[in-house]
Amino acid sequence: MLKPEKDRQRKKGKTGKKYGTSKKINQEALAKLLNYDFPGNIRELEKVLNRAFILSEKEEIRPEDIRLRLEEEEEEEEEEEVASRLFREITVKGKSFWDVVYRPFIKRDLKRSEVKEVIRLGLQQIAGSYKDPLTLFNIYGVM
Repeated sequence: MLKPEKDRQRKKGKTGKKYGTSKKINQEALAKLLNYDFPGNIRELEKVLNRAFILSEKEEIRPEDIRLRLEEEEEEEEEEEVASRLFREITVKGKSFWDVVYRPFIKRDLKRSEVKEVIRLGLQQIAGSYKDPLTLFNIYGVM
């Protein structure tokens, strides 16, 4: 049985340190988590919360940010959505590829297919130039 308040505080601290910021979980999102019968263990819950943290564009995790088990077709759509949002964070908001994509991938919060999709979007935009991706993805000091 989940202890919502205790786990929420623990997760806030752990994820906040991991990504350098913290987010709150609203009541509806918490209810969605509590009503889901997690077939795995606490690691599955942590994975769901980490993904929600990455998916949420606001300072609060909402029900639509929480992705539970998905069908294969829905999963492909989600990967494209995640990749598009991450690509915008890099290209529009000026964040670094290392912070937005690489670190979450290394921490296993992003899937390989999502990383590939971000890179595909970049290559599509620069039409094949090998130096332009460094600028596009805000990767400096490499050449």
